[in-house]
Amino acid sequence: MSRAELAQLPTGGMAVAVIPAILTVAFLTLVVQKTYPMDTRGFTSVFQGSIRLNTYLGLAIAGGVMGAKGLEYAAYTAAVMITLVNFLSVVTVERFVGMKSGWWSLLKSVLANPLILACVLGMVFSIFHLRLPEVAYQSLVFLGGASLPMGLLTVGAGLRFSSVKHSLGPIMWCSFLKLILLPAISGLVCWRLGLQNEATMIVVIFSSLPASASAYVMAHQMGGDAELMASILAIQTLFSVFLLSGILVYFTPL
Repeated sequence: MSRAELAQLPTGGMAVAVIPAILTVAFLTLVVQKTYPMDTRGFTSVFQGSIRLNTYLGLAIAGGVMGAKGLEYAAYTAAVMITLVNFLSVVTVERFVGMKSGWWSLLKSVLANPLILACVLGMVFSIFHLRLPEVAYQSLVFLGGASLPMGLLTVGAGLRFSSVKHSLGPIMWCSFLKLILLPAISGLVCWRLGLQNEATMIVVIFSSLPASASAYVMAHQMGGDAELMASILAIQTLFSVFLLSGILVYFTPL
């Protein structure tokens, strides 16, 4: 995010496309919780699975298809989405399975979330054209690159295929909201706003990404249903292979 040229991107339209879509899906997840009985720990995992995104996968796709320009679109989209979904996820997990120390504890959890801090700092660096020393920057790049395999190993260690069968209903619900409804809403808004093809493609791709490995980490650390979260990640990742392939074919026809 820190090295993206925001002035050259349709930042307003892209934000308008993703923010209402995420808020709509988050609201519908709360509605599902009222109509489809599930324990609070399980609901927090369903909530995360409905809005969280695997940023690394999105960055890889954007860079592979559009090169450096695609990475700039992707970095901005990721920054907006990550900040919002992590805020909503921390609030929801604290509200349903936390709240041991009141709302001040909740506020500290949100403000101290490393993903939120990273995105905000990245935007500040980009807006004011600040640069880290190259040694520090490359060191952070290497550390960031290591987080994906570490996160995937963590998810794999917690995966229980038996829980997929026992929790199929919640898994299908949140997968529908995340992989079908969320990209449909964001894509429709992009179309109504008349965004160019490149911006629309990145927005739809990032809206279609499966939930991230960090959702499992949050569920494990904050008292959510980590086993259900791991199952959601596995199913969504499998489905997203076909969904993302179709999106790429639609936007980049042979």
